[in-house]
Amino acid sequence: MSKLLPFAVVGLLFAPLTVAHAQESTSAQLGQDDLLSLSQRYAEAWSILNPDRVAALFASDGRFAINGSEPAEGRDAIAEIARGFIEAVPDMVVAFDRLEWSRGHVLFHWRLTGTNIGPGGTGVAVRIRDVEAWIVGPGGLIVDSAGSFDGEVNTFTLARALGEPK
Repeated sequence: MSKLLPFAVVGLLFAPLTVAHAQESTSAQLGQDDLLSLSQRYAEAWSILNPDRVAALFASDGRFAINGSEPAEGRDAIAEIARGFIEAVPDMVVAFDRLEWSRGHVLFHWRLTGTNIGPGGTGVAVRIRDVEAWIVGPGGLIVDSAGSFDGEVNTFTLARALGEPK
């Protein structure tokens, strides 16, 4: 873990988990340390503004969707989604909050802070909380991630931040 980025690990609420690989109907035993490491590396990849490192944490055919959107499929498409957020909020910091287990998914809770100062930016501060429902494959890579912003406040904040340029 990078010494540059503080990670607040609040209330880890899981024991070693069995996580099914979505495409292979096999499962891998991933322990708390494996999932904690993946979560920290994921938050760090976003915070150091490296879309290729974000995408590298996904399986080669991984999927990433936000708020019910059509999922980006494959590392190149996932890197493009990450690049768009990073360009819009180039000072972003993503902090890992906690993990939970629910209905066959690892729930990765995080928060993002930054300012929309990218090209055409509004200058508005962005502070959102999110949860991503992950399916993690046997190799410890994310096979599927479905993210959803936490309620109307985050949706409003993001829309305002990414809205009309200043």
